[in-house]
Amino acid sequence: MIRRSSILWQLLWPARVGSVPLYWLGLRAHRGLYAAGIKRRYRPRVPVICVGNLSMGGTGKTPLVIAIVEMLREMGREVAVLTRGYKSRQRLLAPRETIVWATKTSVSASNVGDEAFMMLERLSGVHVLVSHDRSASARLAVEKFGCDVLVMDDGFQHWPLERDLDIVVLDASQPHWLNHLMPWGNLREGFSALRRAHVAVITKARDEAERERMAALARRVNPSIAVWQVDFVPAKIRRLTDGKAINMKSLDGEPVLLVCGIASPEGFERTAQSLGCKIARRFFYRDHFIYPELVLRYLEIQAKRLGARCILTTEKDAVKLRGRTSPAAPWAAITIQPTWLGPPADDVRVCLDGITKSGRRIAK
Repeated sequence: MIRRSSILWQLLWPARVGSVPLYWLGLRAHRGLYAAGIKRRYRPRVPVICVGNLSMGGTGKTPLVIAIVEMLREMGREVAVLTRGYKSRQRLLAPRETIVWATKTSVSASNVGDEAFMMLERLSGVHVLVSHDRSASARLAVEKFGCDVLVMDDGFQHWPLERDLDIVVLDASQPHWLNHLMPWGNLREGFSALRRAHVAVITKARDEAERERMAALARRVNPSIAVWQVDFVPAKIRRLTDGKAINMKSLDGEPVLLVCGIASPEGFERTAQSLGCKIARRFFYRDHFIYPELVLRYLEIQAKRLGARCILTTEKDAVKLRGRTSPAAPWAAITIQPTWLGPPADDVRVCLDGITKSGRRIAK
């Protein structure tokens, strides 16, 4: 994968722009097969809530999925998460119809993907089903595990499975020059796709003006869309070696090494800055980066050389690093959680409760 900041990415600009019409035609053709009934969509007998993106990633979708599932569990619902397991070994090597029922003892982050394993760690008692065929996953979740609500992760462009609520996460901090269709920009679909969404969740806005700008854009495309606004705040920091918590206030003014392989490292850096950390050095890798042993040792040497209090990474990266770091190295992972800026969390619960009871789209 070529980094968007690389010289090669810039040199390929003419080819990327020229490929956009082909991508758009492919997208329309794929969608048209379902619209014409040539390919059929599957409707489970339980409600389906989809959380997805317009962009390639980095919106904060996974923490939002976790928060929504936790709300549903608090309501007493039996929940399954349907995910494709992006960058997983299972997805690369197994047949497309294979379904992996993820448990902490049966899989690893490399088997099912870092995001799926992160959800598995955070969501106790929730069935996480990893498969390219999410219609088959839905059948298994309902028929074998008795789930009464399904949450489809990253499924806004997944047409085979029908759903009752489409939630699209919008990153308000994304640069305007990325707001073009792939491979020119970062969008899987244009903003016009919000016409079929029921909820737009605005994330990562730096201020109220940025939130309102993105909310106005969503309402301009779809006047009936519900707009939720979310910010992500640090919840806890734990050492990778033993899982013990670190007092977040103890990092105020302390030098730290930032290490991550996520789509939007700028948000991670802002989170670290909110703790008062003094950033000694940044090591930002491509999304879903698999850390070779040589890279890990290099990072630990750099941390020691710079006198870093800790090597701070994300929860998503941590699931790939546990058991692989040196015992003496000060690795720590930060967990973030959403805080609801509007509407209040109780109103979101009412919406989700209505969907699970009736299957009707009442998000407005």
